[in-house]
Amino acid sequence: MGYANKLYNPTPWDTKWEYSRGIVLYIPAFGELQLENIQMVDDFRPDKPGAENVQMNMATLGFFLYDPNKSYDSQALLCIQGMKRELSERLRTSTQSLRSMMAASNMQVDGEPFEEILRQHGLDLVKNKIKILESLEKQYESAVKVYGSSVEERGFDPERTVFAIDPPREFPSKAAMSAFLGLPENKTIKKAHDEYQARLATASMPKRKKVEDEATIQS
Repeated sequence: MGYANKLYNPTPWDTKWEYSRGIVLYIPAFGELQLENIQMVDDFRPDKPGAENVQMNMATLGFFLYDPNKSYDSQALLCIQGMKRELSERLRTSTQSLRSMMAASNMQVDGEPFEEILRQHGLDLVKNKIKILESLEKQYESAVKVYGSSVEERGFDPERTVFAIDPPREFPSKAAMSAFLGLPENKTIKKAHDEYQARLATASMPKRKKVEDEATIQS
């Protein structure tokens, strides 16, 4: 099975990972990273023997090695699901450990006092990440149902490009673009994108009407 020399991050969080001493890989949210050499591609292959720790880190951080034989959406879905599993397990074990410690100290293990302890340990942020991942999971599941898991057509596609930012940003799939525009912090970008699309639709209306009129006359 051949893999492309690209890592994709289908999540709304930037990813940084120390690949080796002095080499830190940075993959922007909903972005990609071109790998420099074949050895790096080989290290991230999911079927590589002894790569379990690497795969666990990839699942925890939320990125995957791109397989050109499968659609982006199907691979992004598996990545999102893997990250959700890892975070859910971390939340479960951490919460259980805190409950045990607090119970042993005769402290309250439910209600607001316990929620405050969870916040102090950053577990409320983990909960929020899981909710966001669940929303993304639904979007990619819908995309896979509609478009399937087959190979995508490559090349420029205005239907998955945001022209309202400079420079314009083309996403690997419509679902990825939708997920990006759906983030609360991207409300302004989404508004500009929707306005841009509306202007395009309006500009194309006279042309479409002319074609329709000509077709009517010819018939």
